[in-house]
Amino acid sequence: MKKVIFTIVLAIALFSVEKVNAQVAFSTTPDTINLVKPATFEFFYDYVLFENNTSDTLYMRWKKVYLEVDPLVSHAGNDGWGISIQDPTQYHPSGYGLDSADFYLPTITTGLTNKFILHVKPNGYSGTLHAKYLFYVTDNPADSSSVILNYEGIDVVSTQEFSDGKIEVAPNPATDFITIKNLSTSKKVMRLMDLNGKIWKTDFLEAESSRVLSTSKFPSGIYFLVFEKEKETVIQKIIIQK
Repeated sequence: MKKVIFTIVLAIALFSVEKVNAQVAFSTTPDTINLVKPATFEFFYDYVLFENNTSDTLYMRWKKVYLEVDPLVSHAGNDGWGISIQDPTQYHPSGYGLDSADFYLPTITTGLTNKFILHVKPNGYSGTLHAKYLFYVTDNPADSSSVILNYEGIDVVSTQEFSDGKIEVAPNPATDFITIKNLSTSKKVMRLMDLNGKIWKTDFLEAESSRVLSTSKFPSGIYFLVFEKEKETVIQKIIIQK
Protein backbone atom coordinates (compact mmCIF):
# COMPACT_ATOMS: atom_id res chain seq x y z
CA MET A 1 0.00 0.00 0.00
CA LYS A 2 2.80 2.40 0.91
CA LYS A 3 4.51 1.57 -2.39
CA VAL A 4 1.35 2.42 -4.33
CA ILE A 5 0.96 5.74 -2.51
CA PHE A 6 4.64 6.57 -3.12
CA THR A 7 4.22 5.81 -6.85
CA ILE A 8 1.17 8.07 -7.09
CA VAL A 9 2.91 10.93 -5.25
CA LEU A 10 5.99 10.55 -7.45
CA ALA A 11 3.86 10.67 -10.61
CA ILE A 12 2.10 13.80 -9.42
CA ALA A 13 5.43 15.40 -8.55
CA LEU A 14 6.91 14.58 -11.96
CA PHE A 15 3.80 15.95 -13.68
CA SER A 16 4.03 19.13 -11.64
CA VAL A 17 7.70 19.59 -12.48
CA GLU A 18 6.95 19.09 -16.16
CA LYS A 19 4.16 21.64 -15.96
CA VAL A 20 6.35 24.16 -14.15
CA ASN A 21 9.16 23.63 -16.65
CA ALA A 22 6.81 24.34 -19.58
CA GLN A 23 6.88 27.88 -20.95
CA VAL A 24 10.08 28.91 -19.17
CA ALA A 25 12.61 28.98 -22.03
CA PHE A 26 11.54 32.52 -22.93
CA SER A 27 9.17 35.25 -21.89
CA THR A 28 7.40 38.08 -23.72
CA THR A 29 5.98 41.44 -22.66
CA PRO A 30 3.39 42.84 -22.89
CA ASP A 31 0.51 40.45 -23.56
CA THR A 32 -1.78 43.19 -24.90
CA ILE A 33 -0.95 46.32 -26.89
CA ASN A 34 -3.41 49.18 -27.45
CA LEU A 35 -2.11 51.91 -29.75
CA VAL A 36 -3.96 55.03 -30.89
CA LYS A 37 -2.30 57.45 -33.33
CA PRO A 38 -3.41 60.11 -35.82
CA ALA A 39 -3.86 58.62 -39.28
CA THR A 40 -1.68 61.43 -40.63
CA PHE A 41 1.44 59.79 -39.15
CA GLU A 42 3.67 58.38 -41.91
CA PHE A 43 3.77 55.11 -39.99
CA PHE A 44 3.25 53.85 -36.45
CA TYR A 45 4.24 50.71 -34.64
CA ASP A 46 4.58 48.87 -31.34
CA TYR A 47 6.44 45.74 -30.32
CA VAL A 48 6.66 42.61 -28.20
CA LEU A 49 9.87 42.28 -26.19
CA PHE A 50 11.45 38.81 -25.85
CA GLU A 51 13.72 37.52 -23.09
CA ASN A 52 15.74 34.31 -23.51
CA ASN A 53 15.80 32.55 -20.15
CA THR A 54 18.27 29.85 -21.21
CA SER A 55 22.00 29.71 -21.94
CA ASP A 56 21.42 28.61 -25.56
CA THR A 57 20.10 30.21 -28.72
CA LEU A 58 16.40 29.41 -29.07
CA TYR A 59 14.96 28.42 -32.44
CA MET A 60 11.42 29.70 -32.52
CA ARG A 61 8.41 30.44 -34.68
CA TRP A 62 5.72 33.08 -34.69
CA LYS A 63 2.25 32.31 -36.02
CA LYS A 64 -0.61 34.61 -36.93
CA VAL A 65 -3.78 33.61 -35.07
CA TYR A 66 -5.86 36.37 -36.67
CA LEU A 67 -5.32 39.76 -38.29
CA GLU A 68 -8.18 42.07 -39.21
CA VAL A 69 -7.37 45.42 -40.85
CA ASP A 70 -9.78 48.06 -42.16
CA PRO A 71 -8.98 49.64 -44.55
CA LEU A 72 -6.39 47.26 -45.99
CA VAL A 73 -4.19 48.12 -48.95
CA SER A 74 -4.61 45.60 -51.77
CA HIS A 75 -1.85 44.00 -53.80
CA ALA A 76 -2.97 46.25 -56.65
CA GLY A 77 -1.85 49.23 -54.59
CA ASN A 78 -5.25 50.65 -53.67
CA ASP A 79 -5.43 53.12 -50.80
CA GLY A 80 -5.53 51.65 -47.30
CA TRP A 81 -3.24 50.48 -44.54
CA GLY A 82 0.02 48.73 -45.36
CA ILE A 83 1.25 46.10 -42.86
CA SER A 84 4.82 44.88 -42.30
CA ILE A 85 6.58 42.84 -39.60
CA GLN A 86 10.07 42.90 -38.13
CA ASP A 87 10.81 39.80 -36.08
CA PRO A 88 14.09 39.12 -34.22
CA THR A 89 15.62 37.58 -37.38
CA GLN A 90 14.22 39.32 -40.46
CA TYR A 91 11.95 41.96 -41.98
CA HIS A 92 8.71 40.90 -43.71
CA PRO A 93 7.33 43.67 -45.96
CA SER A 94 4.03 41.85 -46.57
CA GLY A 95 2.98 41.31 -42.98
CA TYR A 96 -0.70 40.81 -43.77
CA GLY A 97 -0.35 37.86 -46.11
CA LEU A 98 2.27 36.00 -44.06
CA ASP A 99 0.89 33.44 -41.59
CA SER A 100 4.12 32.38 -39.84
CA ALA A 101 7.91 32.53 -39.90
CA ASP A 102 10.86 30.97 -38.10
CA PHE A 103 13.35 33.05 -36.14
CA TYR A 104 16.02 32.56 -33.52
CA LEU A 105 16.46 34.27 -30.18
CA PRO A 106 20.09 34.69 -29.08
CA THR A 107 21.18 34.55 -25.46
CA ILE A 108 22.53 38.11 -25.63
CA THR A 109 20.22 40.41 -27.57
CA THR A 110 21.11 43.69 -29.23
CA GLY A 111 19.14 46.10 -31.38
CA LEU A 112 16.16 44.35 -32.96
CA THR A 113 17.17 40.79 -32.05
CA ASN A 114 14.69 40.61 -29.16
CA LYS A 115 11.66 42.35 -30.69
CA PHE A 116 8.60 41.43 -32.74
CA ILE A 117 7.45 44.71 -34.32
CA LEU A 118 4.19 45.29 -36.17
CA HIS A 119 4.36 48.33 -38.48
CA VAL A 120 1.38 50.12 -40.02
CA LYS A 121 1.54 52.69 -42.79
CA PRO A 122 -1.91 54.32 -42.60
CA ASN A 123 -1.54 56.41 -45.79
CA GLY A 124 -3.66 59.12 -44.17
CA TYR A 125 -6.70 56.89 -43.69
CA SER A 126 -8.35 56.39 -40.32
CA GLY A 127 -9.07 52.77 -39.43
CA THR A 128 -8.47 49.87 -37.05
CA LEU A 129 -6.32 46.76 -36.72
CA HIS A 130 -6.98 43.80 -34.43
CA ALA A 131 -4.43 40.98 -34.33
CA LYS A 132 -3.15 38.10 -32.26
CA TYR A 133 0.22 36.36 -32.66
CA LEU A 134 1.52 33.19 -31.03
CA PHE A 135 5.23 32.59 -30.28
CA TYR A 136 6.73 29.20 -29.43
CA VAL A 137 9.90 27.12 -29.40
CA THR A 138 9.88 24.98 -32.55
CA ASP A 139 10.84 21.70 -30.87
CA ASN A 140 8.51 22.35 -27.92
CA PRO A 141 5.28 24.10 -29.03
CA ALA A 142 3.94 23.93 -25.47
CA ASP A 143 6.56 26.51 -24.54
CA SER A 144 4.59 29.42 -25.93
CA SER A 145 3.14 32.85 -25.34
CA SER A 146 0.89 35.23 -27.28
CA VAL A 147 0.10 38.90 -27.70
CA ILE A 148 -3.03 40.79 -28.75
CA LEU A 149 -2.55 44.03 -30.68
CA ASN A 150 -5.22 46.69 -31.16
CA TYR A 151 -4.26 49.65 -33.34
CA GLU A 152 -6.44 52.63 -34.20
CA GLY A 153 -5.66 55.46 -36.58
CA ILE A 154 -7.94 58.45 -36.12
CA ASP A 155 -8.56 61.73 -37.88
CA VAL A 156 -6.55 64.67 -36.55
CA VAL A 157 -9.47 67.02 -37.16
CA SER A 158 -12.88 65.47 -36.73
CA THR A 159 -15.92 67.15 -38.26
CA GLN A 160 -19.50 66.39 -37.26
CA GLU A 161 -22.46 68.12 -38.82
CA PHE A 162 -25.83 69.40 -37.61
CA SER A 163 -28.56 70.52 -39.98
CA ASP A 164 -27.41 74.13 -39.52
CA GLY A 165 -23.63 73.60 -39.66
CA LYS A 166 -20.57 71.68 -38.49
CA ILE A 167 -18.67 71.03 -35.27
CA GLU A 168 -14.88 70.65 -35.59
CA VAL A 169 -12.69 69.09 -32.86
CA ALA A 170 -8.86 69.05 -32.83
CA PRO A 171 -6.35 67.73 -31.93
CA ASN A 172 -7.36 64.14 -31.49
CA PRO A 173 -5.68 62.44 -29.61
CA ALA A 174 -5.33 65.34 -27.18
CA THR A 175 -2.86 65.89 -24.37
CA ASP A 176 -3.43 69.29 -22.76
CA PHE A 177 -6.36 70.82 -24.63
CA ILE A 178 -9.01 70.37 -27.31
CA THR A 179 -10.17 73.19 -29.57
CA ILE A 180 -13.88 72.96 -30.44
CA LYS A 181 -15.31 75.09 -33.25
CA ASN A 182 -19.05 75.54 -33.64
CA LEU A 183 -19.49 76.54 -37.28
CA SER A 184 -23.26 76.24 -37.05
CA THR A 185 -25.77 79.03 -36.58
CA SER A 186 -27.21 77.87 -33.26
CA LYS A 187 -26.12 77.36 -29.66
CA LYS A 188 -25.29 73.82 -28.58
CA VAL A 189 -25.19 71.97 -25.26
CA MET A 190 -21.82 70.23 -24.88
CA ARG A 191 -20.95 67.34 -22.54
CA LEU A 192 -17.71 65.40 -22.09
CA MET A 193 -18.45 61.78 -21.08
CA ASP A 194 -16.25 58.74 -20.46
CA LEU A 195 -16.88 55.10 -21.45
CA ASN A 196 -18.72 54.44 -18.17
CA GLY A 197 -21.17 57.28 -18.80
CA LYS A 198 -19.62 59.62 -16.23
CA ILE A 199 -20.01 63.26 -17.24
CA TRP A 200 -16.77 65.20 -16.71
CA LYS A 201 -17.83 68.51 -18.18
CA THR A 202 -21.07 70.25 -19.19
CA ASP A 203 -21.12 73.60 -20.98
CA PHE A 204 -22.66 75.62 -23.77
CA LEU A 205 -21.13 76.31 -27.16
CA GLU A 206 -22.32 79.57 -28.66
CA ALA A 207 -23.21 79.81 -32.34
CA GLU A 208 -20.29 80.47 -34.69
CA SER A 209 -17.77 80.39 -31.85
CA SER A 210 -14.80 78.36 -30.65
CA ARG A 211 -13.83 77.02 -27.25
CA VAL A 212 -10.59 75.62 -25.85
CA LEU A 213 -11.27 72.77 -23.42
CA SER A 214 -8.41 71.92 -21.05
CA THR A 215 -7.82 68.16 -20.80
CA SER A 216 -4.66 68.25 -18.67
CA LYS A 217 -6.50 67.11 -15.53
CA PHE A 218 -8.46 64.31 -17.17
CA PRO A 219 -7.10 60.72 -16.98
CA SER A 220 -5.87 59.17 -20.21
CA GLY A 221 -8.55 57.20 -22.02
CA ILE A 222 -11.47 57.27 -24.45
CA TYR A 223 -14.12 59.96 -24.06
CA PHE A 224 -17.11 61.23 -26.00
CA LEU A 225 -18.02 64.84 -26.72
CA VAL A 226 -21.82 64.98 -26.95
CA PHE A 227 -23.39 68.01 -28.67
CA GLU A 228 -27.14 68.57 -28.55
CA LYS A 229 -29.59 70.97 -30.23
CA GLU A 230 -33.31 70.38 -29.84
CA LYS A 231 -33.89 66.92 -31.39
CA GLU A 232 -30.42 66.61 -32.90
CA THR A 233 -27.42 64.95 -31.24
CA VAL A 234 -23.86 64.59 -32.51
CA ILE A 235 -21.32 62.42 -30.68
CA GLN A 236 -17.56 62.71 -31.25
CA LYS A 237 -15.06 60.13 -29.93
CA ILE A 238 -12.04 61.73 -28.24
CA ILE A 239 -8.75 60.14 -27.12
CA ILE A 240 -6.85 61.76 -24.24
CA GLN A 241 -3.23 60.60 -24.09
CA LYS A 242 -0.64 61.77 -21.58
